[in-house]
Amino acid sequence: MQLYTELYAGANRKVAGRTVGGRSDRVPSLAEVPIAGRAFGHRFLLRAHFLFWRHAMRIDGRCHCGLVTYEADIDPERVSICHCADCQSLTGSPYRVTVICTGEQIRMTGKRPKIYTKTGDNGRPRFQHFCAECGSPLFTSGEDGPDDWGIRWGSIRQRSQLKPMRQIWCRSAAPWIHDLTGLPARPGD
Repeated sequence: MQLYTELYAGANRKVAGRTVGGRSDRVPSLAEVPIAGRAFGHRFLLRAHFLFWRHAMRIDGRCHCGLVTYEADIDPERVSICHCADCQSLTGSPYRVTVICTGEQIRMTGKRPKIYTKTGDNGRPRFQHFCAECGSPLFTSGEDGPDDWGIRWGSIRQRSQLKPMRQIWCRSAAPWIHDLTGLPARPGD
């Protein structure tokens, strides 16, 4: 309840470029979140922000060489696997794991990454953020605004605590991807 109160305390606030919220002297109850949101036309936005703060996790990460570093507050339930051909090409692996977030949730603490633009399989441009020195992929963003960001799982220091919750572009998944249990495995090399 403390994080919920902090989220709604204060006057109207900017979320995704829009002013949302309510009166500065009143915090809506949990039961009122859909109603309060409906009054401002942002029912799902308010509910999403409530759910985010309920599950928020502070992470930090870096590129392979350590030149680009960042911190972020993320929702650990927004981790996804992408099987698209672009993610396969960009990683050199059968899929990519990403934590979906907003650009506002990421704070750069080191050097800024370099950006490469690629039109995806869906026809929309995606901006790939990577270290100019070692080439490590760090973030992705798109033209859909500040809510259209992702942090690359491999760059996150706390990645062992982040389990994927969904998969996308499954039609381009490697046909053997779900049948790895029979392979010989070693704990190290």
